[in-house]
Amino acid sequence: MDKKEAPMADTTLRRRNGAISTSPYIQSDSRLRSKYLHDRRTENAVFESRAAEISRHNRLVLALWNSWSVLVLYVTALISIESVVGIGLTVAVTLVVYFNVSDDYEHDSSFGWNGNLPTVLLSFAVVTPLSSSITMAFNRRERALQQLATYRSSAYQLYCGHASWDWSEAHKKPGRRGCEEDEGDLAAVRGESGREQEQADEQGGGRNIDFLQHADTTLTHLVHLSDALYKYLSLPTASRARHRATKMGRREAAEVLTTGKQIFCSEIYGNMTMVSQQTEALKYRGMPGNEASRIRQWEEHMSTAIEQLRIIKEYRTLQALRVFGRLFSVLMPPLYATSYVQVALDSGSLALGLVIGIMHSLVLTGLFNCVAELEDPFMSDINLDGIDCREELVVLVHEELLCARRMMFPEAGEFVLKKDCFKGLDVSSDYNRTRSGKTLVAAEIIARLGTPSVFFVPTVPLVGQQATAIGSRLPSLSIGEFHGEKPLPTTFDVLVTTPKAFDIAQTRGSCALSWSNFKVVVFDEVHHVIKDHPYRHLALKLKQSSSSPRVVGLTASLTYAVGEKKINSSVSRLCHELNISRIEHATDKELRNGGYTGGGRGSLAEIRTPSVVTSAHNKGVPEAERKPHLIHRTPLSSVSLKSWGLYANKNKGVHNDFVALEHLYEALRLFIISWEEGDDVTMEYLKMMSVHCHQSEDVVANQRLQTFFNSHSVPQHRLGNMFTVLNEKISQYGHTFRCILFVKQRIVTHVLKHAIESHPYLGSHINARCLYSTKAPASASLSLSKHESADAISDFLSGKANMMIATNVAEEGIDIPAGNYEEMKHFIFKSHYLTTSIAPANVVVYFDKVDHAVSYVQGRGRARQAGSSFVMLDERRDRPVSMLAAQESQQHTIAANFDPGQALPDPEREIQAQKSRERNGYILLQCEVQHAIANLNLYCKKTKVAMNEVASKEGSGWSVKLVYKSVTRTVAANGKGQNKKSAKKQAAYSLLNAIKFSVDRT
Repeated sequence: MDKKEAPMADTTLRRRNGAISTSPYIQSDSRLRSKYLHDRRTENAVFESRAAEISRHNRLVLALWNSWSVLVLYVTALISIESVVGIGLTVAVTLVVYFNVSDDYEHDSSFGWNGNLPTVLLSFAVVTPLSSSITMAFNRRERALQQLATYRSSAYQLYCGHASWDWSEAHKKPGRRGCEEDEGDLAAVRGESGREQEQADEQGGGRNIDFLQHADTTLTHLVHLSDALYKYLSLPTASRARHRATKMGRREAAEVLTTGKQIFCSEIYGNMTMVSQQTEALKYRGMPGNEASRIRQWEEHMSTAIEQLRIIKEYRTLQALRVFGRLFSVLMPPLYATSYVQVALDSGSLALGLVIGIMHSLVLTGLFNCVAELEDPFMSDINLDGIDCREELVVLVHEELLCARRMMFPEAGEFVLKKDCFKGLDVSSDYNRTRSGKTLVAAEIIARLGTPSVFFVPTVPLVGQQATAIGSRLPSLSIGEFHGEKPLPTTFDVLVTTPKAFDIAQTRGSCALSWSNFKVVVFDEVHHVIKDHPYRHLALKLKQSSSSPRVVGLTASLTYAVGEKKINSSVSRLCHELNISRIEHATDKELRNGGYTGGGRGSLAEIRTPSVVTSAHNKGVPEAERKPHLIHRTPLSSVSLKSWGLYANKNKGVHNDFVALEHLYEALRLFIISWEEGDDVTMEYLKMMSVHCHQSEDVVANQRLQTFFNSHSVPQHRLGNMFTVLNEKISQYGHTFRCILFVKQRIVTHVLKHAIESHPYLGSHINARCLYSTKAPASASLSLSKHESADAISDFLSGKANMMIATNVAEEGIDIPAGNYEEMKHFIFKSHYLTTSIAPANVVVYFDKVDHAVSYVQGRGRARQAGSSFVMLDERRDRPVSMLAAQESQQHTIAANFDPGQALPDPEREIQAQKSRERNGYILLQCEVQHAIANLNLYCKKTKVAMNEVASKEGSGWSVKLVYKSVTRTVAANGKGQNKKSAKKQAAYSLLNAIKFSVDRT
């Protein structure tokens, strides 16, 4: 090919092969590579300048800083229990010798005692072996670093070799550009008939090879390999003295070594074999022998480095030498007690002798601890000078290979790791099953993409629980916890927080919480984004910001919507507002392989409705027409229903009848909010509060009360149905019976607990606890404290209680482990729920009707043991269980077929919908200054817009800037005042007027 014709190869290469080319002759790709490097240099220049600024310190400051740091590190890293024991023995022996000889030494001039001992013994017995051990350990560490460097460089070259092999330029053989799969060979392998082969020939013979896919497959196996090597090198050390000298230690060592052998043989060399197969694929497709030999050489370098790392991991410095050093570093200073006494006698200061003895002990034990620090060079989270294997093998390898991919394929889409690329996980998903590994997936993504990262959870109790789970997975990272009752930590790698606390702190101008600071943003239970929830406000603010961190959403159910059309629309809106580009989900087979034993996707619950239906079911408001917001206020001066019982409770000291009146009010509220279907529960509540036994001083009131109870003997169809089901489940599971009973209302948890305890049979077989959110009481007289909530969870997990009666807070608001032993053991001992045994849930019962698939999936996920029961005691006529199960399957299908291009909503339709929302809230734009903030917040809520606020101090006053940004308009306004509140009020008033003017124009 003539050099002048080279530019024409751009189109030829791109069209000849369906894959994206890595050819250097494609000028457009070369320009993209140059632009990518230029952009990276520009970004790095900013970081370089920051690094240079950080390193500039005053010499005196540096000296003091370094001295203090050395002292801190010595105390934390080099002083151990052996140091304390050695110091104690040295001081004790020195004091004994001193008080035995001091009197004779001082009063008897002829006393010729000399306690000085030769230091050659100290040098021979301790210093020399310790120095030799340090030298050997240091050399092992340096060798390990060299082998890691060899491994990483070989992996990089191996990927480049697979991604950029010969493109047949400059009159070379066809190479990749002319490669096609040989359908004849493929047919022979598959055993296809001659007619099928003829049809393949008639359709054009072979097919072009997608070399981008080949390169991505190679990259995937290399990441697999690095992850497996990291897991292997991070295993606990199994070659200490206790692993040789004791039976328990040998058993522990055998378990660790067996695990390491399995990882090494199956995962490490399994992936090496797959990489080798990739080279064979290139040879089959025409790669010359000399180039294949070069790739094989890189494979050999990698294998050699892996074996060297294995040897360093499993074989340490001489065990006898370490035993000698450990023993005599503790015992030698006490043996030299006579020398310290001699110093004390000669100087006349016992303190000086003791200080010298203590210093000798500290030096020798510190020297031995230096050896211990270097013995296993791969434990960076334990040892001060350990190699950070996660950084070297997980983070850096991944980043280097992705950088190479961007350079090789500048027009390719973003590389997304396949499911099993997350080390050791059987599931990897943004959309996944309840408690099937979602938190671990988020932890692995954070580990791979880096920190700082933020992890949002919907409730306060989940902050500590998720922080514990992430911390156990990423022990080298600092995990911060933040919510309304806990201050913002000053430093953190991963911040686990509630959305409201984060939003308030971010609005107040916290620099640490700027979106640009985070590399990964995780939303746990991401389906909350599509409803009126603090998640939505944060999602809209993130979308409007100029930052673009990786957003990860975790959920067991994508949406609350019912019906295929609404589900599609809801999922599209969720993906659009969070810029979701990919939905990963685990199939039932993958979950089973990963150890999940609960109900599969789309499985039906056991329906056990009452045999006799109460009249309220037929005469009440139909389910589809029930609107809960219509019962929040009463006709009596718009007083809230819940305030009736509170009013009576506050006045119960005034008159005895207020006690009964409170419970009658609460019963009325319970009856109304259950849409008149909870008549039996209402009567049970009155019995529980002993209202039927109340004796009023007013004879007429007392007669009316008794008449009411006598004339309202309500059949307990729902309660009786529940008793029957629980009785059957106790007979089925026996002493292993562990049940979670879900209800909708807080107060019903207490009522059902009372009903069960009062039952002649169930009361002796069931020990129940109540669980609901502690933010609000169940009634004026019934509440649950945080301590009681924690005790309820602890009692249930330990088996002390075998039933938990809970609201939907147990579905997703509080994480109650119901899985295998290891899962729950981790939860208990890391979350301060200390128990002696662990009992999983095997029965889940819904007392009330389930409204949507989210509750259905979340509730079923609480019983994940094999042979567990999932029972619903009632179902909606317009949303039966079969429909809820079908919705779950529909969501699964949507997740499997998700296309980010199709997920984008119609822009014109979105604009029209936004205009309609803004016009409907027009009346809120007209108000006085004192109501401006409240009206603006309500207007933003109705129009589904996240308002941005920037506050700054100007002199003695404040300045606040508010920005309203939607798909139809962007409006901003400023306000100034003596304090922040007055400034915001002025800005809100100005912004409302500006929005009103903008709406009027459109």
